[in-house]
Amino acid sequence: MLDEALHLDALLVAGYVIFLLLASMAIELMARVTHHHAERFRTAGFQYHKHNDAWRCSQGNYLWRDKVDGKNRLVSYRANAQVCNGCAIKYLCTNSNEGRELLRPLDPWPHSEVGHFYRGISLTLIAIAGLLLLIDVILHGHSRSELLLYGGDFLLLAVMGLRAFTKFQRTRARFPQDRNAPTAIETVNQEKLRDALEKW
Repeated sequence: MLDEALHLDALLVAGYVIFLLLASMAIELMARVTHHHAERFRTAGFQYHKHNDAWRCSQGNYLWRDKVDGKNRLVSYRANAQVCNGCAIKYLCTNSNEGRELLRPLDPWPHSEVGHFYRGISLTLIAIAGLLLLIDVILHGHSRSELLLYGGDFLLLAVMGLRAFTKFQRTRARFPQDRNAPTAIETVNQEKLRDALEKW
């Protein structure tokens, strides 16, 4: 039996707030996991070599940085067309005669538009939970026990809301410039390295 000072509606509101907080965490977690699975699927069979900013296929051929699409925040890596067209397993890899292309996002997960979007949804759910709790406290007279229950929810909301807002602010989508774009010197060095590896 419920305490006389702790009514069912207060328990339901407090429970719903907890549900919204858990949902906000689950949304961000599921989005992150889905994103990483999709990235692994897109790059299956390829290995990234950070020192020369290139992807190596299972046959030992390299896909070099080709183009940077600042608008869509994507970078394109492309293999040499002659090498690809002469590959014994080309039919398993690509039907393009211009060489296999691999598209990669410029921004890491939290900074991507998708990551920022889902963090925004997560933050919105926390804000809705806080607003719901605040409205219920203002509109209905509550006993001391109910206010203590709501106090715990408010504390949890404050901690999670501050954490979510800080992460949302720190990981803004669409950086004004491509931080990964090579400088003129790096481009020249990459061209020399590419020529040397292809001759080898």
